[in-house]
Amino acid sequence: QKQAAEGKVANTDNPAGLVNGTIDTNVGLLRAYMTLYLKRHPFISKDLLLMVRTLAPTENGLPVQIYCFSSNKNWPSYESIQAEIMEHFVSVLPEFGLYPFQNPTARDYVISGLIESGKDLSTVDGIPWHSVLPKEEKV
Repeated sequence: QKQAAEGKVANTDNPAGLVNGTIDTNVGLLRAYMTLYLKRHPFISKDLLLMVRTLAPTENGLPVQIYCFSSNKNWPSYESIQAEIMEHFVSVLPEFGLYPFQNPTARDYVISGLIESGKDLSTVDGIPWHSVLPKEEKV
């Protein structure tokens, strides 16, 4: 707030290293994190365009577009780099209070019914971890 009062506004293209300003939401913070992660990634080109932005919201959530270039032109290596980056971003979503959108399946509805009825879920495989935490531990 002090930085904003002084006219110093931060965003993800921020050489001064300010952390307060235009990043006011968990989605904005994730976007900033993704940008910084890519800027520091050893296999992402430092000479070509790099951009992380949100697209228009849809019925399936808020799409995030990652636009950057690999410094490695070998196709299998490129695919591996892309997969590693996406796996990392998906794995850190809960740290930002976010989860990827997934359409529910019939199994999800069955599990939801078990949860709502108070059944013991200890024998059901594949339950999302945040669904079975004791109420005092829920995220």
